[in-house]
Amino acid sequence: MCEEIEVLFAKIRAVQEENNIKSKFIFAVSDNDCINAGDVSDCMQRIQKKLGIKGGSITGLRKTINSNLKSAGTSTTVVAAILGHTEEVNEKHYTYDTSSFEEKQRIVAERNARIKGLAG
Repeated sequence: MCEEIEVLFAKIRAVQEENNIKSKFIFAVSDNDCINAGDVSDCMQRIQKKLGIKGGSITGLRKTINSNLKSAGTSTTVVAAILGHTEEVNEKHYTYDTSSFEEKQRIVAERNARIKGLAG
């Protein structure tokens, strides 16, 4: 875990202790009830609306993080480990193009310049 996650978990645990929640789950709403996927999805939608950003799911966010890391040169092995799945799942389900139109134009222009240079 990174330091930010450790700090987040400590804050969550402190709130649980303040509310006398003694649960084995880190994301608990009571002693016997944990936060479910619907709760997380609802929270994500509220945050996105508040921040004025386009909606998306946790999976969508993970896919974007994956694709941005890979575009920045991070290896598939490392990205898959960060997201907690296999390289095969990463490549099949999480990687997509996040480049801008301008970036694509630059790549094509650079490629064309190299080809022209080879042709003489």
